[in-house]
Amino acid sequence: YTGLMLRLHIIIAISSFALAAGLLVKPVQKLLSVNYGLIAATIATGAILVVQGYSALHVCAMGLVYTLVMIVMSAVARRRLAVAHG
Repeated sequence: YTGLMLRLHIIIAISSFALAAGLLVKPVQKLLSVNYGLIAATIATGAILVVQGYSALHVCAMGLVYTLVMIVMSAVARRRLAVAHG
């Protein structure tokens, strides 16, 4: 179960990052909303991993970096979307 959760966590995080990178190129409101859900899912699965016994220091440090990067990427995409729609 723990290995499955770790794989799910990694897949969600990579998917979220790939979607955010795509949104920087072509921002789409619906996909931006999907990405917010993926970010929340990544944080939730990270919290589950800590509860399951993974290193809180490692998971939280990586989670903080991931969350900060995703906030910046999402903000840039949101700004580009606002500019494109006037």
